[in-house]
Amino acid sequence: MILWKRAQKAHNILEIVAKRLGMSVEAVYEKIGWRLEDKYKEIMAGIEELAIRGEEAARGLEIDEEILRTLIEEARRHVEVKRVSISGIITARSRASDGIKRLKDLFEEIIALVENKYSKNGVKIELYTLGAPRYRLTLEGSDYKELEKILSETIEHAEKTSKKLGVEFSFERT
Repeated sequence: MILWKRAQKAHNILEIVAKRLGMSVEAVYEKIGWRLEDKYKEIMAGIEELAIRGEEAARGLEIDEEILRTLIEEARRHVEVKRVSISGIITARSRASDGIKRLKDLFEEIIALVENKYSKNGVKIELYTLGAPRYRLTLEGSDYKELEKILSETIEHAEKTSKKLGVEFSFERT
């Protein structure tokens, strides 16, 4: 029943795209629907990926740009992407004379790691102060297990970087 409902929703979205472009629904299925099904094993799964990752999700499918843009627009309008977040408290301090710069460098490293490596997957990072030396780190994305892996990698990287910078560092999940 769930698969049928997902197929109906995908069909309705493709129907809207067809109307907006002045095409037949069959033509839209031919140009994009079946290609999404081949890649994602289900048209709706492909539409959800388009809603999350945009054009990146359609790479290699050789889809007409106008159809793709319209489908992404409609996907983002009609597909609710679930978001999950995980967070923790970083305690970081430096007793060096340039301690503020060291902390700033550490936090820039943490943010750069997540943004450069995972932002294309829809992962967002927030890092803000709760009052020195405590800082909240929050990761937001669409897959809990992926966020756990990213958090683990981020904290491991932060620990190594903090040792290099001479910063006391600890992390506690909340």
